Amino acid sequence: MNRRILFLSVLLLLCSLLAPLPEAEAGPDPKALAEEIARELGKKFRPDQLTVTTDGSTAYVEARGAWIDKIRIDSLRLEATLKPERTPVSGDASALAGLIASSVGELTLLEKDVNGYFAKNEESGFTGLHFDFTPSGFQAKGIYTATFLFTFRIRLAAQGVLALRPEGIILDQVAMFVEGLKQPDSFTARVVSSVNPLLEFRDIPFPVTFKRLTMTEAEVTLTGGPKRLDQGATAVWKRPQP
Repeated sequence: MNRRILFLSVLLLLCSLLAPLPEAEAGPDPKALAEEIARELGKKFRPDQLTVTTDGSTAYVEARGAWIDKIRIDSLRLEATLKPERTPVSGDASALAGLIASSVGELTLLEKDVNGYFAKNEESGFTGLHFDFTPSGFQAKGIYTATFLFTFRIRLAAQGVLALRPEGIILDQVAMFVEGLKQPDSFTARVVSSVNPLLEFRDIPFPVTFKRLTMTEAEVTLTGGPKRLDQGATAVWKRPQP
């Protein structure tokens, strides 16, 4: 074989071996993804402030003063698994459903925020409904407007526990009293149904897992044990000033 031809053949072989491999399709920029998640969570839950950290496949979220089901949430943490193929952001609740496949969460709801909600909302039929939390449950009192053959107002007192259910936090094992007399179960069930669920998860547009509920004299906490993300890009969202 001609030496020149041999040399060119060897040179072409070396070039083919040393040529860079085709680059894999680049994934989403983690910083842009963190900003996108923070923006969508901010629009949905309207917190005072939230922080999002993501490595592209997982996101960790911390928020203060968020709103779920018209009730202020003192603190919210999420460990979210992101969808590998994310749908375009649409600017509404479906945007988050297109970003987040599943999550485990932790939230803290203060007694004062529950009472603040019922002080401004009488949709449940109660006026001045007030809760006192304890580590073992709750006590509550308020004026209930009932309609049977006619409309009347009853000053009620109640005690029970808060329970975690798939649909949200509910009042459970409730005993209801009028002037110290325990009321029939049928009446209690009717009144309780006007309040339950106390906090509804339907307002969260992606799956969140909570495993247990604990209470103190001032708050109730739900947790699924979310873990912090040690590395990744971070974005901060703050509620716009009016």
